[in-house]
Amino acid sequence: MIPPYDEIENPEVEVTVCVSKTYHKTYTVKVKDYQIIDEYEDEDGEYQCEIDFSDCNLQEALERQYGIVHPDKTWTEDEQEVILDRSWEV
Repeated sequence: MIPPYDEIENPEVEVTVCVSKTYHKTYTVKVKDYQIIDEYEDEDGEYQCEIDFSDCNLQEALERQYGIVHPDKTWTEDEQEVILDRSWEV
């Protein structure tokens, strides 16, 4: 694009950017480190169980059962952001 006669076009400068991507993929893992809060029979006679998974080490379970997980083409990209690296500024 040619600027109007009274404007000066800035020369290109090289900048460093950081590309941040968020991915997700669903895995099924087996865990034993949960707590059963309540067990009961509902009004239809079905067995119900309330389980607390807050103490589960899900990261450890995932790594133990699948190894260290790296995104590949089966992962869904949620978002991408390109961020200017301003570490050179004082």
